[in-house]
Amino acid sequence: MPARIVVLVLAAACLAQSGEFSGVWTLNATRSVISPQAAPPGQILKIEHEANTVLCTATGTPGAAPVATSYTTDGKESKSTVGGVTRSSVVKWEGSALLVNTIVREDSGQYVIMERWRASRDGATLTIRRQIQRNGSESESTLIYEKDGARPVITEAQPAASQPILIERQAAPRRLAARPPEAKPAKEEYAIDAGTKVPVRLRGSLTSKSAQLGDKVYLETVFPVVSEGRLIIPIGTEVVGVVSHVKRPGRRSGRGELAIRFETLTMSNGITRDLRAPIGGMDGNSKGELDRDEGIVKSESGKGRDAKTVGKTTAAGASVGSVAGAATGRWGTGVGIGAAGGAAAGALGTMMQRGPDAVLPSGTILEMVLDRTLQFKVAELVY
Repeated sequence: MPARIVVLVLAAACLAQSGEFSGVWTLNATRSVISPQAAPPGQILKIEHEANTVLCTATGTPGAAPVATSYTTDGKESKSTVGGVTRSSVVKWEGSALLVNTIVREDSGQYVIMERWRASRDGATLTIRRQIQRNGSESESTLIYEKDGARPVITEAQPAASQPILIERQAAPRRLAARPPEAKPAKEEYAIDAGTKVPVRLRGSLTSKSAQLGDKVYLETVFPVVSEGRLIIPIGTEVVGVVSHVKRPGRRSGRGELAIRFETLTMSNGITRDLRAPIGGMDGNSKGELDRDEGIVKSESGKGRDAKTVGKTTAAGASVGSVAGAATGRWGTGVGIGAAGGAAAGALGTMMQRGPDAVLPSGTILEMVLDRTLQFKVAELVY
């Protein structure tokens, strides 16, 4: 595996959002289960948490340079670019567990790292369950980290007050045996709640100049959707929508308008869910702005363009008028007449032209807001 991927995986292990994760952690390789397809995990994690920022320094094999990574823990997407490789991470709490979903983009493509963090009750152990999806394959690892200097919880009865407490003075306290994980019933169904925002990419361009009501619009998801640590909607899932509103700009005023209604989501295994989801946001590649209340994309104002057109024709008229005026010995009069004529021509031209159309170029990222809860049985999931 390339060295830069090893660095990225080390960095992915460096995240916390609560004081219970702070400290220096050492990997217990004996208790861990590490996939042979995965990059070597960090051997030592040093985590420092302050407010909504977490700084984690991961050290790999002996002699290797440490990798420092900073994340935001306020639920917003955090991005970083190192050596041409871009990482986009989103973090959220699931009960007492921390879910970390990261998309890694590099020259050869992109892959997904999904992690679930949980600290033991005594704060001595940090368990990281990691899935890496890359080029159609998947690897899973369970990493067990132990906090340096942590002491086990003593459950025996407390000694009498007259007896000295010697446990805290032991140089090498015994380590309690690891408690086997509690068996949990297999989950049969997962849900993606209504209101969930799913980023999707437009596969072709769309403009109010040529679009018609009911035209099909084809898109694909660009970020994984996860529920309870399980991947539900992978990257590249097909989304089909229709043009639900279109308006051409007027000849004297008005702006072009477009709206899309997302209608179906289809997994790679053919499983489909019906939708009536609106646009909730978009990136800056479109030529216009989004009315979030109505879910309508509106074109830019044409006032600046009209002023520019009148200015050009006024200048051109003045130039022609000056030549004609010079020929008759009335230079100033010619300039004035020419400028007036040019301005009139420019104003007439702008009245004959339509305003700018609303345009969504191919590749525009839109935000699909689910209008209903989507239920998936385990047998319907791709992974």
